[in-house]
Amino acid sequence: MGAGIAQVSAQADLKVTLVDQTDPILQKARSGIEASVKRVAKKQHANDEK
Repeated sequence: MGAGIAQVSAQADLKVTLVDQTDPILQKARSGIEASVKRVAKKQHANDEK
């Protein structure tokens, strides 16, 4: 849930610092955010590929 809130906040042009208990957990959150942003970008720019 925290990663989702961080993503929405960052996409709203707010400065976001993501902190977690361990680096692997933090990396998992970052990877999830990156995948989500890629999905959103692909949907928004689907017509650009044609």
